[in-house]
Amino acid sequence: MTARRLLAGLAAILLMLPPLAHANDPGADGLIGRDVRAGVAAGGKVWVSSFGALVAIEEATNVRKVEIPNGLIDVAKWKGEVWALRRRADLPAPRPDQSRYSIYVVKAGRMFELPPLLTGTADGPQGLAMSASGPRLVGRTHLWTLDRNASRWRETRVTRPADPAGAVMSLAASADGQTIYVGWNAGRDGGRLERIATGPGSVTVRTTLPVTGLAPDPQHSACVLAAYGLTQATSSGKVVRVCGDAETVVLEHKTAGAAEPFYGIAADGDTVWAATGSTLFRLTPKGQDQFPIGDYVWLSDLKVTRPAPGALLVLTDLNRHFSAAGSTPLVIANP
Repeated sequence: MTARRLLAGLAAILLMLPPLAHANDPGADGLIGRDVRAGVAAGGKVWVSSFGALVAIEEATNVRKVEIPNGLIDVAKWKGEVWALRRRADLPAPRPDQSRYSIYVVKAGRMFELPPLLTGTADGPQGLAMSASGPRLVGRTHLWTLDRNASRWRETRVTRPADPAGAVMSLAASADGQTIYVGWNAGRDGGRLERIATGPGSVTVRTTLPVTGLAPDPQHSACVLAAYGLTQATSSGKVVRVCGDAETVVLEHKTAGAAEPFYGIAADGDTVWAATGSTLFRLTPKGQDQFPIGDYVWLSDLKVTRPAPGALLVLTDLNRHFSAAGSTPLVIANP
């Protein structure tokens, strides 16, 4: 093969490859808001998980930066800090069936990496929940805890049912980190709520409405708050307090005689925010308020609205994968 033919062949291959901006920036095509999986706000930025990346958008300037380009599994917030879980496909592992996982925390605008976790890829962590005791990771057959100031992860074997096909998972932990709740949203196929005791790894499972979000309960440290939502011939939804196996309705909104689905929930300090398709609710120790969602505007590639000070709603098409609800709001506490 002549040098000219070799160069022509290389040029043809390069033309077939996606531009580098698209390879490293999941929002380069303007579609990042269509699949926002999770989001938090801190330091004047909105941090969203989408297409396996962590993207930070400056609220004042709309400038977007990809902080983690690939492998992102989950993002969470604790005491004003942004935490992220990533599978490090860019780092070698001792065996081909293993992967390295990293936890990052953003402090004072800088991103720090915690001690890595090495485990099997097939049963690796699927989600991150934060607690006063440190991060908790949940996988298919194990959970992992890294207590504050510890240098090694503690692994506990768990027996959990198979993940519902196509469902979206959400996580929250009790304030002390002793209990993890796992929620599943399978749309028309319903939902599931799992309770895991982190010490022994025991698991309790029950069927529920689709779990559209979980958040720590600011008023009850051993409990979490769950948002339920389902759009069918008769819509239904509510926000409940879950303490062990006990469940208490905290919020239920009805329109035209039917309970309206809730699509997201977030907590910050002593304030809890929960959203239906038309209304944002604020729950504090002083009582309950509600605000019309209003019109969405563009924030970089996201469609957002700010119905009240302290909350930001991001419109996502995540529910379109399995639900008739269409685009729905993701709630971000935005102090």
